[in-house]
Amino acid sequence: MSPSDLDLLRAFLGCNTLPHNWYDFYGIRKARSDALTKPSYNKSGFSRDSFINPNSETALTLFALGSTDCWRQVDAFTNSPRVAGDSWNRRFFADLLEGNAGSRSIETSLWHHHVGEGAFFCNDPVDFERLILLFEFEVAGSAFHQRTDKQDNFKDLSFLKIDDLQKWSKFDAVLIDAARKCFYFVEAKLGSDISTGTEKYPLINQIVRSLEAAFWLTTHEDSKYHGWKFRYVFVSSSRIYKYKLRHYAFLLASVDEMLANYRRLLVDVYKDDLRLAPDTFEQRFSEFTKTAREAVRIVPWEAFGKVLVEQKPQLWEGYFDRIRQLYVQAVPEEKVEQAINDIKRRFQVAGIEYPG
Repeated sequence: MSPSDLDLLRAFLGCNTLPHNWYDFYGIRKARSDALTKPSYNKSGFSRDSFINPNSETALTLFALGSTDCWRQVDAFTNSPRVAGDSWNRRFFADLLEGNAGSRSIETSLWHHHVGEGAFFCNDPVDFERLILLFEFEVAGSAFHQRTDKQDNFKDLSFLKIDDLQKWSKFDAVLIDAARKCFYFVEAKLGSDISTGTEKYPLINQIVRSLEAAFWLTTHEDSKYHGWKFRYVFVSSSRIYKYKLRHYAFLLASVDEMLANYRRLLVDVYKDDLRLAPDTFEQRFSEFTKTAREAVRIVPWEAFGKVLVEQKPQLWEGYFDRIRQLYVQAVPEEKVEQAINDIKRRFQVAGIEYPG
């Protein structure tokens, strides 16, 4: 008898009690959940998101952040973040703003081990009991955000006119501390680089779009989240960042220079598309630069691996054996070992050291 997709997901994600609708509680689309175990008929034998794809950033992000959260959000909300693996749930975000998203014991997750200088939360005060983790997060989503006291979507997420765009900045994950009014927007990379533009604005890179969206979300007077704070946490391999093997490493090493160049680009190339008057633009851009500079944090994947090994050793006990036992029921043995080696290779590229 072949293992079910849910059996495989439980093994991959290290959670034996994962229910079939787990994705609704973490903001993941069912299609993305299915892609984690879906067989592929291309030469490699796996899809981009598949857990047996050694380059799958989706698999690494879900495993590392979800395991850190200890999957404690399952069945934790009256209104789940997504509905039936599809649309975002307006009621959930209303609950969030009203302070009705519930609390969970600090000890039920490992987030409180990510504090201190250079860590994910650095020295921020954090309400770990009410901290919420969501994946695949699009800031311009209408369920998440509409204008204050209005029914139209809030899309003033850039210095540019983007009202005609359906999407502008999608984050791999976000942690929301509603009690402290702070967003922790997460961009997670394994081997890939950032995108360098959009169809309408091909010269504006992913980091700038993300910082812009977070800035306007928390400072625009029409935003429901006006007055909130944000952090932009970039998670990557420390080796790739240290030796500047991707474009993002150069940009993040000098945020002021990146934003100064972005200002010049806006003024010289996109001046007709600016949505602010010149004087207002200069004032707000100065605020943006200061806020973005203070928001950027670089966190290595190793930090997640270290906490998982030290604080949750049971996660690793028999981890690969469980996957092997399930896969051997479905595919030839040589493919089983290849799948195990590919998963190990993903951890190795990320710099996550695991026992055994």
